[in-house]
Amino acid sequence: MILSDLDSDSRLIAAFCARAYLMPQSAHETARKMQAVYCHQTQLKLSRRRFLSHAARPELWQPIESGEAGTPEGSVHSVLRHSNMLQVEIRLSIKAVLLPDPTLFLLGRDEFDDIKCVCLKVPDRSSEIAMLDAATGRAAGTARYSGNSFRGELFLPLDLFSQTSPLFIKLVRPRLFFDEAGWAEIPPPKLAEHLAGPRTSNGIVRSHSVR
Repeated sequence: MILSDLDSDSRLIAAFCARAYLMPQSAHETARKMQAVYCHQTQLKLSRRRFLSHAARPELWQPIESGEAGTPEGSVHSVLRHSNMLQVEIRLSIKAVLLPDPTLFLLGRDEFDDIKCVCLKVPDRSSEIAMLDAATGRAAGTARYSGNSFRGELFLPLDLFSQTSPLFIKLVRPRLFFDEAGWAEIPPPKLAEHLAGPRTSNGIVRSHSVR
């Protein structure tokens, strides 16, 4: 996980790291990260060793149980997982609004246990949004956003993902070399919820954002 604004966000980082787990990465994954870092030649001239160290260290993740409040300071404020839809509440600061449109990533497994990852740009007004396969760039469905530049809700169909596997979500806001990276794990609905479909707040898997 690459963390930006280490001085101003030290309290938030400490809150996240206190509950986070290391996510081991393979040599191939480290090499791919290094390759991405080398695309930023200007930043490497400023601080080569520091930037390359980000690629070498493992990422962090924080699991969230159903109904449990996680570290709430992130832009992804909360998540509701239904059997066939993911409802994501986003809150952006004024500072964040001045940055390029954030990208939401949703990672999980399909019914054949293959890894799937979709992404979409979060707009600044209510509209439908094209979901893209993060690996191929091909269309992967249509999501809906209701809100404005500062806050709103995303509604993402879960047709591509298995109902029995966890999902992982993060919001990326490019900022020079850095992007805010933090995966929130969303547990699968219980079996009874699969059979019954979306319910009231007591029957929905709820997760809060991490940073």
